[in-house]
Amino acid sequence: MGRIHGFRPISFFRSGFRASSALILKEATPTTIRTNMATTSTKQRQDMGARLRLERERLGYEPRQIAQLLGVPLDVYERFEKGEADPGIYRMPRLAACGFDVLYVITEERHLAVEEESELLNRFRELSQRGRASIFTTLDALERLAPNLRRELRKRFR
Repeated sequence: MGRIHGFRPISFFRSGFRASSALILKEATPTTIRTNMATTSTKQRQDMGARLRLERERLGYEPRQIAQLLGVPLDVYERFEKGEADPGIYRMPRLAACGFDVLYVITEERHLAVEEESELLNRFRELSQRGRASIFTTLDALERLAPNLRRELRKRFR
């Protein structure tokens, strides 16, 4: 009976896996496991690299500028954007300091308000109490017309 890197076969039964799962896992080799993990990691790196490029373009930076900021050669930074290399978690604070939405780069969820949202928020803050009440009245009317709107807004802005 072979061993999977870091696991003993008996642990599958103790943790509630069915015998068929344990048999499948016992037949896997470390090479197979590494290959499957590499495929997933490669896809994730490519997606993250694409989002990194989108954020750089959104902010108007050139690849050379971001490479200098991160302290890496241009070709290394270009590999980050292509998904051929992982920029690593320790480079993210420098990107955030330049305005990158790091949460978006990593998870595809927006954290920073984009320009339109910032403009709306600034204009809302400048309104009088009466103007703000009008906005909320309008939102309530829209909600009655589209009952799922509030749920979608809450989900989006949490």
